[in-house]
Amino acid sequence: MESIVGKNAIETITSLTNFPLITGASLTSKPFNLTCCGSSGNNNDTGNHLCTTDKLVEITVTTKFKDQEKNKVRHLKKNILGCVNGKEGVFKPLSNFFIQEICEGVVDTRSSPSGEKSVVLKSLSCGGSGDNKDKKEYIIELYNKNRLISTYNVTNYHGNFYTDEHFWNLSWSPDEKKIAYIVEEKKDEKETEGYRAFTYEEDWGEKNDKRRKPQLAILDFNTGEVTVIKTESSVGLVSITKDNKLVFVQFDDKLKYGIIYCSNRFSTAWRCNMDGGNMENIIHQGTRYGKGPLITSDVHPIENVRGLQYDSEGHALYFVSNYVANYPHNSCSRLFKYDLNDKECTLLIDYVDEIGEAYGNAVLKGFPGLFLHQLTAGCCQHYIHPKNPNKKPESFVFLHTSWATRQVILALQQSTGTLIDLTADINLENYEILHITSEFILAKATSQCNPCTLMLGVINYDGQLSVQWSQVSAQDYSEDTKTILNNIDIRTETIKNPDTGGEFDVILLYPKTLPSGLKKSPLIINPHGGPHSLYTFTYSPMLAGFVAFGYTVMLINYTGSLGYGQKKVLELVSKIGELDISDVYAAVEAMKNQIIKFGEAAVEIDTDKIFYYGGSHGGFIGAHMISKYPNLFKACCLRNPVINCGGMLFLSDIPEWSPLELGLPWDLNHPPVVTEDLYQKAFNCSPIKQVDQVVTPLLLLLGEMDRRVPRQDSFYYARLLKSKNKDVEVVLFPGTGHPLDSVEAEKYSFESIINKYSKFI
Repeated sequence: MESIVGKNAIETITSLTNFPLITGASLTSKPFNLTCCGSSGNNNDTGNHLCTTDKLVEITVTTKFKDQEKNKVRHLKKNILGCVNGKEGVFKPLSNFFIQEICEGVVDTRSSPSGEKSVVLKSLSCGGSGDNKDKKEYIIELYNKNRLISTYNVTNYHGNFYTDEHFWNLSWSPDEKKIAYIVEEKKDEKETEGYRAFTYEEDWGEKNDKRRKPQLAILDFNTGEVTVIKTESSVGLVSITKDNKLVFVQFDDKLKYGIIYCSNRFSTAWRCNMDGGNMENIIHQGTRYGKGPLITSDVHPIENVRGLQYDSEGHALYFVSNYVANYPHNSCSRLFKYDLNDKECTLLIDYVDEIGEAYGNAVLKGFPGLFLHQLTAGCCQHYIHPKNPNKKPESFVFLHTSWATRQVILALQQSTGTLIDLTADINLENYEILHITSEFILAKATSQCNPCTLMLGVINYDGQLSVQWSQVSAQDYSEDTKTILNNIDIRTETIKNPDTGGEFDVILLYPKTLPSGLKKSPLIINPHGGPHSLYTFTYSPMLAGFVAFGYTVMLINYTGSLGYGQKKVLELVSKIGELDISDVYAAVEAMKNQIIKFGEAAVEIDTDKIFYYGGSHGGFIGAHMISKYPNLFKACCLRNPVINCGGMLFLSDIPEWSPLELGLPWDLNHPPVVTEDLYQKAFNCSPIKQVDQVVTPLLLLLGEMDRRVPRQDSFYYARLLKSKNKDVEVVLFPGTGHPLDSVEAEKYSFESIINKYSKFI
């Protein structure tokens, strides 16, 4: 079987992964009163002249792509020079794009606030053998503009750099003579002698294999000295304040649990001197807080501090927080401000329990609450009213959050509590903030038809805040890639479950034209994992590849998904294996019974050829469905599926997942003994209990380094099916974990799925 461009599975997925996707961006700007590119230079040619409000903008963009031939992820950097017309707010490029590859070993690059300096952090292999084959050197290079000033070898002070979103930040001191950053704690000599060299240490689970405790490090550029501040717990998200103090988060790590994809981890905020002295716990469960405008809910303790960001102008901290104790792994967030001057904490945005008139209309109609992982550096900006300069500056917090099937950018006006959707006019696309200043927002726009576009938002405040968006750069695609992307149609639908009365959203991706040999479009059912996650319009090569082969893909935000209020999240708790399955089945029936109507020009959906595709909790749902509805799907593909909730209690990096989803208590600091009763409850809701009913041809895709879901349960599941002569294949990918996101895993996963499904077309 060939795709719409006449290529096989490997060639097709390669064309959908071999172009750069944006991973980060930053900008600097200054007044610009020269003639813009394209002007005739005639003073009477006012249409092309820049005025004194115009700005020269220099943008640095980092990207990555998967090189299928070399089997590695490659990172690129490009610089873009342009001007922004002060009246129109439109970006116009002035220079050709200059692209360079980021050398292997570079883990991060950060510019100073002034833009005059930058640092490059490197983790370099020493090229040894035997016991030294994994030995590394850690280097920090200091640049003035593009000129290398100094190189600092920090290997003797600490281990590798932490560069993930939960722990990592790098902060410059006000005089730009020091930086603070997050590193692995280095073993002392005693820890490397005798049996101590083999002592087991817990880590932070998935994506953090064998990584030691994250700690604070401060590098003094003048002396070359590195100070590592020893703290009681794991630390992250450090900033240096304008009074030369350190503020950071400490994560309770007496017992470590997996942290990636999890918002329910206890943490607190701290402040200390640059040498670690005067350590003070400033935000914790006992911290009292006031309430911003429009908030009337009861007070609830601050159980964690996430996404901590420092605002130097207001000398304040901003962070989001979630319920932790006996709460599922993702839920609705609250937004807080902590004023470092008067040590006062204020709740700015509260949980939204249920989307309704009282709270929704007062803030932003239909607002479902905040669903986000982190805040962006510089998230708070301050504006003076142009017509009333003596008035107190107005402060806004900018953030991106999931809202049903979209990811949007919002601005919160702190004085009134008003929320403004800065992407309200944009449909079928996600927007994510990459960099923000008082004048500009750099954002990444993405959809299934448009994998990555860099957008510049020009901020205007005249008593009302508004943003004018314009495109900075678009991706250049091969002809095959263009054909595939242009052939994708997208629509959203709301489906009502006739058995529960509840409603949920789906996203449909379907081809405008079918590949030769197909008369109808087979249907792939794809609920997300989590279960408290969601599908938005984010680009996925796998999904684009399915449509290229003529499939229609239904992405299902079943009950329990994020982006629809806290009540919807909690509605699934104690009902996994029931309500989620009921919603997915209702979605299938809606397609089969043509409740969802397509236009006359649309391709016809082949509801006699339905396939299943799901990972993690989506795999859990799929394994249940092929036993409950044995003849519903022609074939089923499960990626790292939850097969036995009982096994999760012992083998997962988040052992509390099963009891919390079952609605049972679990104390993270004092976990209970797994009793026969608890294991039985977990086992009873598991797909493996109904393995005897499975007849659907099955493909299992597993990651050898998966810490989240035990692959041993999938091996056992497959063995049971093989013993009954069922059609089951298992593919195990080395060197990759739960997301199956390595170059090989993505490529050969797609090939194996297309191969499996094609047998039944």
